[in-house]
Amino acid sequence: MTSKYTLITYNGKPARQYPDGSIRDTNGRFMAQHPAGDEITRENAREYQQLGVEAKRRTLRQAANDAVERGDISLGYGQHAYIAEIGQAMQRKATNIDDPKAVDAARFLLQETGVSEKQAAITADNSDASAILAGLGAEMVRHIMRRARND
Repeated sequence: MTSKYTLITYNGKPARQYPDGSIRDTNGRFMAQHPAGDEITRENAREYQQLGVEAKRRTLRQAANDAVERGDISLGYGQHAYIAEIGQAMQRKATNIDDPKAVDAARFLLQETGVSEKQAAITADNSDASAILAGLGAEMVRHIMRRARND
């Protein structure tokens, strides 16, 4: 017997039995349902999969927030600080006329803030979308020119 498991034979194959009652093959894969575990069935598989997705998302959000470098962003935006930092980076990129990805960054911001959805809804209502888009474009050009003068 080793300190972590007992060597046994399970269904004619070498196996390890751990102190928690689990039986695993020599590679550590379960050979039998864990005694304390719930069986995953067709009926509950979707629920278990959703729990895994939610755990992954929580982990990624926490890791992203931990990587936020500026304390004022963390304090001001809390659990959404990483989103704010991404938004600020995309805004800087979108308004940099020398950046070849400026249009992509602007498109990202417009889409994620819902402005693109509003434009689509206005177009669907047969409103004058071109005038609105022209106004947005003019405002963006004014903003870029102001930033260029200030730099």
